[in-house]
Amino acid sequence: MILNKRVFRELKNNPFKYFALFFIVILSVSMVCSLASSTDSIDYTTSIYQNRTNVEDGNFSLYTPLNNSQVENINEKGFDIEKQYYVDISFNNGELRIFSFRNKINKIEILKGRKSISDKEVIIEQKYADENNYKINDSINIAGKNYTICGIGCVPDYIYPIKNLTDLGTNNKKFGLIFVSDNTLKSIVKDSGDREIYQYSYKKINSDVKDSELKDYLIDLECDKELITDTYLKNLYKEAEDFKNERDDSISTLLNGSNKLSNGLDRLQSGANELANSLDSTKNAISSLNIPELAPLISSLEAQKSGSHNIANSAYQLKKGSNEISNGIKIMGDDITEITDELYDIDTINLSSFIKKDNNKRINAASDDAALNKTCGLYVGIFAFALIAFMFSVFASHNVDTNSEIVGTLYAMGYKKKELVKHFLILPILVVLLGSIIGLIFTYFLTKFIATGNVTIYSYPPLKIVIDNYLIVYGLFMPNIFTIVINYFILSIKLNQKPLSLLRKEKKVKKSFNISLNKFPYMTSYKIRQVLREWKTFILMFIGMGLSILLMVWGLSIYGAVTKYTDNIEKNVPNKYTYLLANPLEDIPKKGEEAYIKSAETKFYITDDYMNVTIMGVKDDSEYFTFSDKLKNDKNYIAISDSASKKFGYKKGDVVILHDELEDKNYCVTISDIVPYSNGLYFFMNVDAMRKLSNVPDDYYNTIISNNKLDIDENMLLSLVSTKELSDVGNKMLDIMMNMLILMIVISVILFCCVMYLLMKIIIDRSSFSISLLKIFGYNDSEVKKLYLNSTFIIILMSIFISVPISKLIVDLIFPATVSDIESYMGGYLSPCMYGFIIGLILLSYFVVYILLYRKISKISYTEILKKRD
Repeated sequence: MILNKRVFRELKNNPFKYFALFFIVILSVSMVCSLASSTDSIDYTTSIYQNRTNVEDGNFSLYTPLNNSQVENINEKGFDIEKQYYVDISFNNGELRIFSFRNKINKIEILKGRKSISDKEVIIEQKYADENNYKINDSINIAGKNYTICGIGCVPDYIYPIKNLTDLGTNNKKFGLIFVSDNTLKSIVKDSGDREIYQYSYKKINSDVKDSELKDYLIDLECDKELITDTYLKNLYKEAEDFKNERDDSISTLLNGSNKLSNGLDRLQSGANELANSLDSTKNAISSLNIPELAPLISSLEAQKSGSHNIANSAYQLKKGSNEISNGIKIMGDDITEITDELYDIDTINLSSFIKKDNNKRINAASDDAALNKTCGLYVGIFAFALIAFMFSVFASHNVDTNSEIVGTLYAMGYKKKELVKHFLILPILVVLLGSIIGLIFTYFLTKFIATGNVTIYSYPPLKIVIDNYLIVYGLFMPNIFTIVINYFILSIKLNQKPLSLLRKEKKVKKSFNISLNKFPYMTSYKIRQVLREWKTFILMFIGMGLSILLMVWGLSIYGAVTKYTDNIEKNVPNKYTYLLANPLEDIPKKGEEAYIKSAETKFYITDDYMNVTIMGVKDDSEYFTFSDKLKNDKNYIAISDSASKKFGYKKGDVVILHDELEDKNYCVTISDIVPYSNGLYFFMNVDAMRKLSNVPDDYYNTIISNNKLDIDENMLLSLVSTKELSDVGNKMLDIMMNMLILMIVISVILFCCVMYLLMKIIIDRSSFSISLLKIFGYNDSEVKKLYLNSTFIIILMSIFISVPISKLIVDLIFPATVSDIESYMGGYLSPCMYGFIIGLILLSYFVVYILLYRKISKISYTEILKKRD
């Protein structure tokens, strides 16, 4: 209808106002939808990538490799496995993890170049290549030999390319993956002298089989002694073998002595019998001579014969006893052998690690990290769209007031309220609809920017942008539905007046606040009345500015959390180096202190899932941990780090269940103390108590801590972690997130200025009659400015003293959920300097808007009062 031509006239007369609203709509829709779209895009890209490369269902590592028979047994149980051996070698002040090529599981995706066709060619992981400027056909020297880079790619089991699963983050400058042929891997292991890790990846042949079936089978496997390279295990087996050999030799010596004694007694008995027979023959021969003088000799021979029989009988008895002794020695030998075989039976589990896909953050971290963006974005969007709709309702209501004579005339001409409501709804709907469409278009480009942090940290193929249908519906309809419903309701009330009242610009008498301001000076009381008169607009302004301040506080809290975490590591981690060993060393190095570390899991209330923690047993006289003497020598008690206490919400006296995934055991312990330690999520025990808990030898340890670099055999070393590396990871995270943090702050400032300017402009427009009247009464622009603009400073002060603390409280409540996948504690933190920075930004934004509005007031002339006369 002809009436709608006024829509374009209104837009032409107030271009900046509607452009600012239009910009806010675009910003809100694009930000909200791109947050959700970035999550969908990351999920889609990684999911397709993992399916294409046949990502593992899990992996395990062994001390000794599987033989063909064991591989067949595993296949029969419903699992397909592939060996993926690797070795870690020192390289350019960092470390390279060198794998052999994969054929079936976790296949390499080539992003640049080609596959290797010779033993002299290697493929390098893309993040390490980018950080160290490696390109196709570059040469790389590994263990003294040169190799050519033929390809750059990524693998699905290292989407998050971290060295250890317990690492806070990755440093792609110092840690990377390289893939070589089997022959090349063997050559590198031989040349470097470093320990080769026997890792296998597995896929379930059918979905019915359970991971636990494979793990149980692997736990029951024994080490092949001939293939053991671990010096500790070698020594254990050697000591046991030496003892058994010594035992067998001793038993054999006893049995030989007993046999010799028995044989000697046999000969003695036989000789005595022969002697008795000879004496008897001699006696008979002499007796046959019948010579009386030989009677004494015959008696002597008889006596000797009797003695020989006695000797023979005694020898027989001794031989009988000797046989009993021999039997006793045999029985004793069998018993000793059985007992010592049991005592010296080294029941060493061949399984060193077992990780299911669901628990492997190298595979899942990219999607898990992005998941919260979608949830937050969609919920924040509802609040933002409602706020935008209320802002439009304020402008629409003001538009009705400004054009009340025209509205009254239209009523008098026969227009109905419904038609007029539709007319005043056209412009807000057009602005929101067009802003939503452009916002959705910008979503495509902004998604790439928002996902930049994820793409920078994680290693997967180029991101494929996905904008699902639900997001298009959400971005188009949600802001428009809020705008239509809220504005229709407000306009229906506003237009519910008689035509004559509208023609006369009569306003309903509003209930005023019954406050006596007589004691205040005129200027002060005028400012207060102005605030009370426009309280609804000021509340909307306070909410809008509060939302922008929340975004500002959120961005700076992330920055503060990472910097504080890094600082705390440098301050209260007592040792510079932690050496994690496969097994104890023959001798503890000088300037090193032994400890016992074990991984476990405990329930995390935020994710309602298990999270990895580290149990550390330390000596009661440790020179590094000042609290070591407070640790109870009782396997039922444990101390936790303040980092773990804050992460899980545990307190002193709480009972905690720790699950050992590898051995499938639960440990029920009571928290005895909370101790200062910022790195990771650590639980501390007296080392002797921890040995009892884990049922290991009394002198067992698997960790060396020190403030010095130690010379440790690479075959015994699983990993080395330094505090500098941990700090570098934190700083790297900050560098990656910096662009996003700056964007959050810039957007918050723009939103703050737009909300404040638009709503203050409405107040000034509504007060143009009063401002003109004040000028006629002799008030200059500076004095008018104080009456109208300085009153806004109250809202600014409220924002500083109310919105900033509330925003910080909200951030503190939701921050743990945003970092729930990080195996350490990070709390949103604002330093005094950051609070000063926020206040400075608020005041600077206020000053900019103040100048713009001052120019607006200066343009209101004396004739304004004549335009609005009755």
